[in-house]
Amino acid sequence: MNKHYNVLVILLMLTAVPGKAQFLKRVHARPNEQPPKAILVELPTETNRIAYFTKKGQLNKVKVLQDANYKVSHVMVDDFRDNFSFCPVYFFYDSCTEQVRGMQFQGVLLDDKLAPAKNIILNNSDTNYFIVYYGTETMEELPAGAKVDIYNTSNTGSTMSNLFALSYDFKKLRYGLPDKPRGNSFSKNTYIPKYSYESGEFAISYIPLANRYSLTLAKYYSPRKHKKA
Repeated sequence: MNKHYNVLVILLMLTAVPGKAQFLKRVHARPNEQPPKAILVELPTETNRIAYFTKKGQLNKVKVLQDANYKVSHVMVDDFRDNFSFCPVYFFYDSCTEQVRGMQFQGVLLDDKLAPAKNIILNNSDTNYFIVYYGTETMEELPAGAKVDIYNTSNTGSTMSNLFALSYDFKKLRYGLPDKPRGNSFSKNTYIPKYSYESGEFAISYIPLANRYSLTLAKYYSPRKHKKA
């Protein structure tokens, strides 16, 4: 009875998911897939909005935005410094995106004190690093026949925010690679005041996900366990 009930529940969940839903990804890397040498975490500056309010003469809003960006950047840095251990982490402001895209790292990449990073392990011939940003879940174009990930909020069109990883050239990672933290988005201890922020006036926020993404990468790139014969 219980077995049949569980099967029925799973089938109902699968049929309720739209065609362009997020699907289960590979659990482990393929033999030729190398782990990222480092991740580069993008920090927000709200440059366009600040320019808009400055032009309008609404300097009070400019100050609120600048304060919000300062606070959210610092909790993000704190979260990655304290809770991400898979590989080295560097930070950069989104206003420096073009420099990072052009692999201009010196003087652009920052350390966990938001000072110019020293002894950067990347050079302009490296491509095995991820760009990581905090943003909103979006629907994906997915291969036909893949299995549904029932924990992914995009199944229902949710706009829950998350960490997302891009390739070195700011493109979506190839299908199967760990492009975001895996597991239940509603797991406990998601909100930790030290590593969280939400603005009162603007939609600027962050919840700590560095540890979950570090664990996701560690699991994905760990050696496969072969079953004994």
